[in-house]
Formats: sequence, structure tokens, C-alpha cells
Amino acid sequence: MKRLALAILFLVWTVAAALAQNVTVIGPVTPGDCSVFSSPTVIKDAGFGCPSGGIAVPYTNITGVPANSFLGNNTGSPAAAIGLTPAQAAALLPGCSAGAVGTVPATGGGTSNFLRADCTFAPGIGGRTLLSTNTTFFVRTVPVAVTISNASPAVITQTQSYGAGQLVTFNSTATLPTGLTAGTIYCVLAAGLSGSSYEVGATCGGAAINTSSAGSGTFTVQAGNDATGTGASQTATSAFMTPQGAVNWIQQNIDFGNTTATIQLACAGGGGVALYAQGLEVAAPFVGGSMTSLPPQVTISGDTTTPANCIWNPAVNTPGAAVVGGWNNAQFGIQGVTLENNNVGENGILADSGANIWIVGNMAFVGGNTSTNTAHLQSRTLSKLICSSGYTIGAGSEWAHWFVQESGYIECPNVTITITGTPSFVTFAVSVDQSHLFLVGDTFVGSATGPRYLAQLGGVINTNAAGLTYLPGNAAGIPAAADTWATSGANCCGLYN
Repeated sequence: MKRLALAILFLVWTVAAALAQNVTVIGPVTPGDCSVFSSPTVIKDAGFGCPSGGIAVPYTNITGVPANSFLGNNTGSPAAAIGLTPAQAAALLPGCSAGAVGTVPATGGGTSNFLRADCTFAPGIGGRTLLSTNTTFFVRTVPVAVTISNASPAVITQTQSYGAGQLVTFNSTATLPTGLTAGTIYCVLAAGLSGSSYEVGATCGGAAINTSSAGSGTFTVQAGNDATGTGASQTATSAFMTPQGAVNWIQQNIDFGNTTATIQLACAGGGGVALYAQGLEVAAPFVGGSMTSLPPQVTISGDTTTPANCIWNPAVNTPGAAVVGGWNNAQFGIQGVTLENNNVGENGILADSGANIWIVGNMAFVGGNTSTNTAHLQSRTLSKLICSSGYTIGAGSEWAHWFVQESGYIECPNVTITITGTPSFVTFAVSVDQSHLFLVGDTFVGSATGPRYLAQLGGVINTNAAGLTYLPGNAAGIPAAADTWATSGANCCGLYN
């Protein structure tokens, strides 16, 4: 018995000593394996229970983890942990959405775009590029001569590197083949596209245009891109397609700071001239710098030597009723273009709702219409049109050349205005509704027909006592006497000085 008792005591002591030691578990870990002992003894599950709290394996004891990885499981079902790459780990996370936390989409690079609430990167408030140097933004490529077949579909022959979807527009020194309209924007189609020829449709992916006559004169083409262009170069993919596209992009993306910019329209080339058949509406000021300085911060420019090389004749009237219009405190200059306001109710240049527009270089006004209250130059509603350069008026008929109403202001002092073709006007200069025409020191070369002026309803025309026949026309103006207010009748209360 004594020997048996000693044997039992020795066994208890041995087991107690083993239970007091740390162990390294080998083989599959099961609920019976314990790692809370304090010696390097290696044991396999012996069937005894583990302490409360379960198995505790320190992170420092986990070895063999791949470099730059995450421990996890991307199999979609229970499995042993593996080392996940960053891409595998990111794939397990939800994407960006309005209702949940998720991963950020690719930025696309650059410094101008910001992450929006719709999980896309786009320019935002404060996200504009701040310019530190004066900059030119290009509209369209220079006109290039092409041949156009009289066929179905019409094939345009031109050495180029256009891609399908490229926008183009055609012009002719005489007439384009029937089926194509000068100044209309067409889309290059994938069908028939090569480095030397292509077909066009009225829309991208639409039917090809057919022609039914040969046309005449020299045919030219221009290309541009309002969708993704930035105007940085005069190439088909970078240049804007329309002045409106240029203005829209600049107002969304650029802060001029204290620099100036030119929106340069492509004009003559390839034996032809440029035709812009889309009007322009500048509905807000550009961002940055002084808003009323001269020269203006942004100038829309064509060919100041020969404005006829850049014809601006919209196919349809804009909602703002002008070839070029400015609203809501917009500020810009214009030069080097020939404006043709031939649509009913259309003005050449219209400044409205606090806008300031300058004529800063040679340009021309041609054609026109006699719709009431339209003019080559109109200013209304606390707006200003300022001529710091002379210009030309061509043949045609117009309700007025200058028209100010609703507290509008036009200032054209000390400039030379050349008149060709003896245009006719319902009245050359009109000032009504507490408005002011400042026309001091001008030189007029050439002649026009119609009454010279009309000042009424508080309107003032100031020529600094240049005389009743100072302004172009062949009929007397109203009021008939200078420096006299009419005090009754339909023409009440205007002043001509």
C-alpha cells in the first residue's frame, strides 16, 4: 500500500507539473488543444479540457504570412485563412455609394477634380485650375481643303487621323453639294473611315449623308471637340468645336486670377474661310481678377486684319436673341469677326442684365434684319457696350445700328466706323428708357439711309454738340432740335446733344 500511495503521489505531481507548463500545439487545432502553458513542451491534444476563454494564439507566433498581404478568406465559403493581396482585399470591400461606406473610385489623375457625393471625380467649387500666365484657348482646326463626292453615301477625301465620333463642319467658297449645309456640325462615322477618306452623319452612329449634286467652289473642313476638348492646341481632339463649348468649359474649369485669356477662333485656310453657325451666350462672369478692366480679361478673337475670314452667322436664333450675347454680369471682349444677325429678332451683340462687353479690335457687322428693337449693337438693363476700336458696317438692312433701352449704355468715342454698301436703317441710333448713347469724336466713312437718331422716354444721345447731321443717315432725327426735350406726344422726353 505504501508503494501504491507513493506511485499515485508521483503521478499527480507529474501531471500537475505538465499542466503548469506552456505548450506548443502541433497539428490541427481542435477545441481540446491548449496554448496557455509556460514551457516549450510540445504536446498533442490529450483529451483534457482547456481553460475558460478558449485557445489564445499570440500574433507573434503566426509565421509564414506573405509580404504586404492581409490574412483573410475570399473564397465565398468557410476556409483556412490565406494571405490576400491588396487587390484581393479591396475586392472584398463595397464600392462607393450614396447609402454606404465604400472604396474610392480611381481619380484619373490631375489636380482639378474632386470627389463628389455621386462618387465621381469632377471639377467642383474651388476645383478650377488657377492660371499664372496669359493663355490662349483654341476653337476648331484651321480650314483644310477637301473633295466631296456626289454619291450615296458621300465620301470626303482628306488626309487626316480622325477617329469615329470626330465632329467636323464644312464650308464652300460657293455652294456645298446638296445634302450638306455649310456651318452644320457633322459626325465622322466608323464605316468607311481611313486615313485618307471618311463618311459623315448628322449624328454619331447615324446614317451616312448622301449628296445629290457636285456643288461648286473650294470645299473646306474644320474639326473640333466640345465633349472632351480643353482648347490647349489647335488639333481636332483638343480644340473646341464651338465658341459656346469653349466658354462653357472655361467657366467650369478655369480661374484666371490676374491673367488674361484669348478664345482664338480658327479663320481662313485651305483656300476658304471659317463659318460659325452657332450663336454664343455668355451667361455668367468668368472667374478671377478684375471684372471691369480694359482690356477685358477674356477676349474672343478671330482675324483682326480680315474679319471676313471669320464669319459668324447662326443658322437659328439663340434663346438670348443675339449672335453674341452676355448676361448676368458677364464680362468679355470681341474682335476679328464678321457678325451677321440675319434671323428674325436677332441682335449682333447684346449686353443684358449687368453685362459689360467691349469691341477691342477691328470687326464687321453685315446683313441684319428690320425686326423691331433689334440692332447690330444693343445694351439694356444696366449693361454696357464699349467700343475701344473702330469697325466696319456692311450692306444690308437693320432696325438700328446702336440701340439702348432700360437704362442701357453704349460708349463708342473717338473711333472710325467705316460704312460700305450703303446699308439702310429704320433708325441708325436709338436711345430710350433712361438710357445713354455716348458717341463723341467719332469719324464715319461712307453713308447709310434712314433717320439718323431717335431719343425718347428719357433717352439721351450725347455727341458733344457735333450737329444734327453728325450720325449716318439721310433723314432727320428726333428730336429735331439739339439740346431740347420734347415734352409731349409719342416722342416725349428724349435729348440729343
